[in-house]
Amino acid sequence: MPKYRVLDKRGIEHGCGPDSSAVYFPLGTEGVPKLLASGGHGNPIPTDVGGLIDLSPEQAAQLADWQIPYFEGKPIAVDDETNAAERSRLAKEKAAEDERKAKEEYEEFQAFKKAKADAEAKAKKSGKGKE
Repeated sequence: MPKYRVLDKRGIEHGCGPDSSAVYFPLGTEGVPKLLASGGHGNPIPTDVGGLIDLSPEQAAQLADWQIPYFEGKPIAVDDETNAAERSRLAKEKAAEDERKAKEEYEEFQAFKKAKADAEAKAKKSGKGKE
């Protein structure tokens, strides 16, 4: 099962039943007691401040983007975070390149319009001088 980074400082309760449930907190969360009351059955369950939670992709999709990391609208597992960051960097580079090309094409078009207008003005001026 993929591991997801826990972002929610209030914790994420996960598990089936009182024996396998736990509340997961982000890495480095301080002041968390060893046991907390379950939101589902009310019995004390252990806490985990390791910062990671094992979830199936279906379970991860039910959590919000402030509880676990999302990328392009989908939950992203720890193993995929590096790939997502790289994809994001490449997408930004491509967008910058596309913008640069569009600017060059615009400048080339403006130069063409100016040259055409200059040629027409010159032709009009030399046409008037012959009459």
